[in-house]
Amino acid sequence: MEVYLIGNGFDLDLGIDSSYDSYYKSKYFLNLCEISPLATHIKVLNDKNFKENWVDFEEAIKSYCMNVLGNEYAMDNERIIKFQNLREFESHFKEIRKSVADFLIEQASKVDLLTLPDTKNSIRIAKEIVDRYERTSNLIGGLFSENNNIKIITFNYTNSLTKLIEIEARKKWAVSDGLGEKFKNNFQKIKDNIIHIHGSLDADNIILGIEDIGNIIPKETFIIRKSIHVDYTKFSLGLMGKANNVTIFGHSLGISDEMYFKKLFSLWKQTPSSNNKRKITIYHKKDPNQKIYFNNRILELIEYTTSDFKELNDYKFVEV
Repeated sequence: MEVYLIGNGFDLDLGIDSSYDSYYKSKYFLNLCEISPLATHIKVLNDKNFKENWVDFEEAIKSYCMNVLGNEYAMDNERIIKFQNLREFESHFKEIRKSVADFLIEQASKVDLLTLPDTKNSIRIAKEIVDRYERTSNLIGGLFSENNNIKIITFNYTNSLTKLIEIEARKKWAVSDGLGEKFKNNFQKIKDNIIHIHGSLDADNIILGIEDIGNIIPKETFIIRKSIHVDYTKFSLGLMGKANNVTIFGHSLGISDEMYFKKLFSLWKQTPSSNNKRKITIYHKKDPNQKIYFNNRILELIEYTTSDFKELNDYKFVEV
């Protein structure tokens, strides 16, 4: 099995400005700060201690729930406001979630994927997925049958990966007088293997919030727990245990997805692939600090049991 893990760096490489810093400075967030105590709290934290990653956004939401809504030592006048905000929290959270979606929809609409040069690393990854899918599929008259050899997991809300794969599939299989059965079948088979692990803008089901953290936030703020989302645990990571080749592109392996990556790297540390050593390729931007960061991050995820991990896995870093 081959596994592709796609993060926000994929969209950034395409020129889609999906960064937290840009969202934080956008009208979608700033307008909310005028009416939402949750947005105001996030802004105060950000202005006080500049943050630039989406994980900082989620941590600020957790801080609001714990330290503001969960403040047991609030004065009488503060308690009145606190209880009102608790009652209205679900509404405030949904406003924040919608503002993120609206921001990303606008940013994605600014980039015409059809006009981008093939030298873009994200486009190369999309082309590789299409080519690998063709090589590993059973073909009947040029049509793919089911293929469980490749899994594509995107942590992005956007559909840029799917669109790029569609573009590459058109080049390969579409006929001049129409799309044709081969294109429709083969593209759909690949599309069926793309998992939006955090939901998607197209499905209007983006998953925003925090991992389960025990009983340390008020019960009224349950909506921020990712685990309560109906789509959060649909995909079984256990299937990834016997992956032969893993490609990680545009993802920092950061703490906002700690649950996923701890489980994945634990599986890869304990489970041999079906074809000698597992090959893990991590693409990162050209920065000497990035290789240091990823080496240390992997050590954390495998709990510093390097010898066990290297016995079953070969991993390398590629600058892009």
